[in-house]
Amino acid sequence: MQVDLFIPCLMNQFSPDTASNMIKVLEKVGCEIGEVGPDLCCMLPEFQIGLLEDARKKALVFLEKVSASDNYFIVPSGACVGMLRHHWETLLGDDLPKSYYQWQHRVLELSEFLTDVIHPSKLPKAKLEGKAFYQNACTAHRVCGIYQAPRHILENVEGLELIEHNSTEVCCGFNNYTNWKFSKIGYQLSEEKINILTSLPVEYIISTDIECLIHLNHYIQTNRKPIKVLHLADVLVSE
Repeated sequence: MQVDLFIPCLMNQFSPDTASNMIKVLEKVGCEIGEVGPDLCCMLPEFQIGLLEDARKKALVFLEKVSASDNYFIVPSGACVGMLRHHWETLLGDDLPKSYYQWQHRVLELSEFLTDVIHPSKLPKAKLEGKAFYQNACTAHRVCGIYQAPRHILENVEGLELIEHNSTEVCCGFNNYTNWKFSKIGYQLSEEKINILTSLPVEYIISTDIECLIHLNHYIQTNRKPIKVLHLADVLVSE
């Protein structure tokens, strides 16, 4: 099966090993991967802060490059999928090409693709000893409806025990804003979450979204907390 692959900006810049691991996972399940290009962005940051004219121009360039393909468009980020699949209609309005609607339904977050198209039983065996907390990324959960898919996948990882806690519904605190007030709130949210998790037997925080993990890991590293963060793709190549 041929698929198109999109690497989110933050993953490309700050976690290239996770991008490589995603490629490994897709290749192990028999996918032939086409490159989308590192110069493209889903336009979520610009959309959030109101730089709409610039975002529209770049989104149209993006769409022109990808919409001609009939392949699934796989993205390891619920935030990017939410933007591409649900918010581009708002962003582009009357400028939205008809080709978008055919392409829109082929945009899938990694865990969606692995459960809905491939099926977890066909995934290569992964092994990771320890107890983990799954963090619902806000957009992945609330906009894209991604909740069970990553959990089903993680249940098949040998040695891994998922610890459920109601704080999974609480935002990690990540935001794209430059306003210091939002940054302060974001820090407080990450502090609250990590304090809860360090009171539990949790060794790993796992998520579909690298921005959540980067944000939480900053607090973890700064305060020397005994927890590691892993993207779903990182877990699936563990042996």
